[in-house]
Amino acid sequence: MNKVIIHISDLHIFLYENIDGEKSDLQFWISTNSNDDFISSYIKKINSAINNEYPNHEFYLIITGDLVNESDELEYTIAENFLKGLMDSLKIPIENAIYVVGDHDINRIHANLAAKRERENKKKSFELNEKYKFYKKFYNSFFGRAFNPKKLITDILAFDKQKLVIIAINSNSRIGAKGGKGFIPIVPLEKEIKTLNNKYKDYSKIAAFHHNLFSEYEDKEIGQWDNKENRIDLINLFAEYNFKLLLFGNEHTRCSGNSLNTYYSEAGSLTSKKPKGTFKAYEIVEKKEQLYFKNTIFENLDNNSINQTKGGVWAPVNPKIYEREEEIFPIFKIQTEDIIDQELVPKGVTSTEDIESSVEEINTSFVNKTESFYSKSLIKIVQNKNLYHSGHFHWSETSRAHNWIDISKLLGDKEDLLLCKESITDIIDKKKLNNRIDVIIGLGLEGNIISTRASVKYKKPYTFLPYSYRYNEHNYYEKKLNLPKTDNYNSVLIITDVVHDGRTIRELINFREKDFFNNVKSIIVISLFYTGSKNSLNNSILNSDSKLDNNLNVDYIEDRLEYYTVSELKVEPCPYKKITYREDCPIIKYKLGTINCFYDESKFLN
Repeated sequence: MNKVIIHISDLHIFLYENIDGEKSDLQFWISTNSNDDFISSYIKKINSAINNEYPNHEFYLIITGDLVNESDELEYTIAENFLKGLMDSLKIPIENAIYVVGDHDINRIHANLAAKRERENKKKSFELNEKYKFYKKFYNSFFGRAFNPKKLITDILAFDKQKLVIIAINSNSRIGAKGGKGFIPIVPLEKEIKTLNNKYKDYSKIAAFHHNLFSEYEDKEIGQWDNKENRIDLINLFAEYNFKLLLFGNEHTRCSGNSLNTYYSEAGSLTSKKPKGTFKAYEIVEKKEQLYFKNTIFENLDNNSINQTKGGVWAPVNPKIYEREEEIFPIFKIQTEDIIDQELVPKGVTSTEDIESSVEEINTSFVNKTESFYSKSLIKIVQNKNLYHSGHFHWSETSRAHNWIDISKLLGDKEDLLLCKESITDIIDKKKLNNRIDVIIGLGLEGNIISTRASVKYKKPYTFLPYSYRYNEHNYYEKKLNLPKTDNYNSVLIITDVVHDGRTIRELINFREKDFFNNVKSIIVISLFYTGSKNSLNNSILNSDSKLDNNLNVDYIEDRLEYYTVSELKVEPCPYKKITYREDCPIIKYKLGTINCFYDESKFLN
């Protein structure tokens, strides 16, 4: 049975009138004055919309906070009835639901009173756990498990078959008598994540918390967060521990997106009058290569006349119609079984010799290639999207080939780009390179794009450099190493898209940036693809010896290099000499195939 996660948030079930009899005019549909028939109708309409879209599915529920408005006991009575009715109608057992505490679930009067009692100890209202008094009572009663305010990870929802765990995190550390914004202490959270990893070591992780890290209508850089530093540290922590998706609420507006290759999604408010009520459903889709969440938005289309329709008109909406919504959230599932035909030949290979060498390249395991989900997936993408081309490809006078992998098209797809970035960190993790790296350099435009996740995940200084053979085509600022001044860069990681024979790397470190690399003792190189001779793909592929090709004009002896690649796919260099290749190469001379110049050839000829 297929699984669907229902994500609701910010119901703000409120006191219809206060202790002085004054009536509230909050813009939410459910209050302590709502009768059973209205609540039942509201639930029925939501249930109908979900079951029409997902017949015969198993449902899970995630609530990202603010079930009530003032954390009053009467509010919780209505809230408990509503939740019980919703879960019963969708046949969601209590073990299939998790709740993330919101700032309105905290009783601010209790926080204030507790702080007054602790004045001598100089305790601040947000530091005292008495603020959770009524929430704890509700949570313990409804879920039948204890809420521990001393823990940041308050709950988990594990999918063992899918190797997936959803983690509920309390973002209310700075919420006190006067409210406040989101804040999660980094050091204790990291400690709890490490402990959790002992049990869920190989699981993909999703975090659910209340406060929005990103905003639809407010400041998109800050969201509802206490300070920028904590927000940035938190985003980096999620990237470092490979969280795939962040779920939150708080702003009452639905949105989703991608930051540092960690996706995020806000559900909106289930009971809001303005903006219109929304919630989300994430269908868990399993394929042989990957696992992903298919995002569907449910909107209350009849929001303004809900009193007449007794529950509104709820309908699913495709996220494609919105600018700030994602259709899917990739949750990659690493598998050991082959996902690629062993006779795979990339499209565009035109000769028997090319076919034989290409198949041999794909099926041979090399010392410095990591056989994994990523290596095979990259080849499959190249095949399916026809990214392996034949013809004459001309990057400079000394860099020419008769085949080419179109990396720009590969990185132009969000899902493929995420896979490429994760394939780099996969090598770093498997080869345990993290502690050996002092600085990361993204080489070339494509290398710069695929390096970002590694720089954030491992918290290393980062900079970008252009390819050595295109140096003079770049501005001074693009060729400047933007790094803190230090003599401690003993080991450098260079990340790039393609390596053929390593000459570009050797020229970079011995000519273009010689002063910087003079003091570097170890240089590690990781590429998406290796396109050279299979006989050279070993520990010395980039460590050029005395057998240098004099026809290349420029090359350097180098013995500090250590090389790893995700996949290999042979690209045949143009074998003709620099001076005469325009006459000798039949592809150019007779225009037998596609001829592509990637630089201004006329300047060279002139």
